[in-house]
Amino acid sequence: MDRVLQEIKSVQGVSGVLVLDKKGSIVYQLTPASFPEEGLKEIGLRLSRLVKVVSAELRLEIKFENGIAYLYNLEKELIFIFGRLGINKSILELVLKSAILTIERKLLREEGSASSHEERKSSFILDRIYIEHLVQVLNQIAEIFKQKLGVYLVTQNLRKSKEEFLPKFDLLQNFFVENSGEISYIKGKENDIPTDSLKVFALWISLFIHLCYRYEPGLSTDIRELSRGFEDKLEQMGFYEVYERVKKDIS
Repeated sequence: MDRVLQEIKSVQGVSGVLVLDKKGSIVYQLTPASFPEEGLKEIGLRLSRLVKVVSAELRLEIKFENGIAYLYNLEKELIFIFGRLGINKSILELVLKSAILTIERKLLREEGSASSHEERKSSFILDRIYIEHLVQVLNQIAEIFKQKLGVYLVTQNLRKSKEEFLPKFDLLQNFFVENSGEISYIKGKENDIPTDSLKVFALWISLFIHLCYRYEPGLSTDIRELSRGFEDKLEQMGFYEVYERVKKDIS
């Protein structure tokens, strides 16, 4: 556990990490030496009380005058991370995708059982964050293309590109293409656990761009230009690498 806590704490701006094992009511911690012991006990106590009244799969971002904290309430554990306002959030989320699985496995081993289903659930929150970014990127690209093609053609191409991959990827069932040419979650599907999100959205975006380009060859197909403003997030996800790989299969 110390190793995985150290990985989280090594992210720029992170000052401390606490992990509460809900079943055993055990708190694992890696905090500055100057942090008062009584303060840690108080945090542990408050976290123990908190998990009894909040819903599972809750994510909170708490800002203070001189710092910030993130709380992830998962199936078997609660993770509390605090540090400076300048925490590199993209890097933190990337590190957590792996760290949460490691923490989950350790807690499962201590219970004497293992479950791949539980591991998948533990990564839900961070996958959801990635999905939200990818939806925003696709909507941004659609908005850019509307200026050249109009709403109708953009909407049709969003639907065509989605339908092309719908039989292969269940994730796409969670999304609806509005008549305004905007992607949104289907009501009731917001909490479905995503799978292969990077590959699915890379394929969807790539085919959508290809279809639009056929109508207007003057359109930019540079994914980095089209996703301007999201470059750091997409880079940390590894999206651009996946995109370039799948783009070769789109003709």
